[in-house]
Amino acid sequence: MPPWNSLLQDIFPSCTIGNAVISLTTRQIGVEIQAEFPFRSDAVRVDSGDCLLLATDGVTEVEDGSGSPFGMERLAALLREHHSRPAKGIHELISSSALRHGTQK
Repeated sequence: MPPWNSLLQDIFPSCTIGNAVISLTTRQIGVEIQAEFPFRSDAVRVDSGDCLLLATDGVTEVEDGSGSPFGMERLAALLREHHSRPAKGIHELISSSALRHGTQK
């Protein structure tokens, strides 16, 4: 698995066994922030049927009228419930849910 940019938020692999959503966080800072920082990569086991979601703050920081963010918990709940859908369906579901929730500030 290629390394991911640490400016992205957590990666959610959704395992269909037990319907668990596991959050993987990187300990790597953004290479573009500090070029001399030593790069580190990690391996992740991905099995057939697993779903990987790379989410940015463009989704999680969408706020409703009272200032409540869409958040990682809501994103994880959507993935847990709909992990077996095709990738396009998951994308459309997350996009429409975020738009219904509010706007990105």
